[in-house]
Amino acid sequence: MSTDFKSIPLIDVSPLVAKGDDLKMGQDPDVQEVVKQLDRACRETGFFYVKGHGVPHSLMKEVKDVTHKFFHLPHHEKLKIKLTPSAGYRGYQKIKANITKGVPDLQEAIDYYREVKKGMYGSLGEILEGSNQWPQDPANFKASMEEYVRLCTGKSR
Repeated sequence: MSTDFKSIPLIDVSPLVAKGDDLKMGQDPDVQEVVKQLDRACRETGFFYVKGHGVPHSLMKEVKDVTHKFFHLPHHEKLKIKLTPSAGYRGYQKIKANITKGVPDLQEAIDYYREVKKGMYGSLGEILEGSNQWPQDPANFKASMEEYVRLCTGKSR
């Protein structure tokens, strides 16, 4: 159940990162404390910031820069990677294109997912079959995002 909060929790996950390959990490008091903080944040706030995750600041800055550059492009450029059913619902969405609980979202977005090859999950996966659409501009958008997602996915595991 959510409660009122005054700030977003900032949790140092470095003990988890340091012990990530240790099968006995759950016995470490520092790891136990991080797990308690994560649990509390999820139950009381619903989200949190993390530090000590090991993703280089330079990469986070690069991702921020390339996304800002993309979203500042002219609308017709962004539409070159428009989200479509044939692309497995991946790509760019303009403001108010996404509807949540009947209300248009007031945000632009690019949706990316794990790429799903035809037949990979049988008929269950058909709706999401497709490849991610990447913009030509900025030129380093794809490489930056894929590296960022790779590192974050590894950390989340």
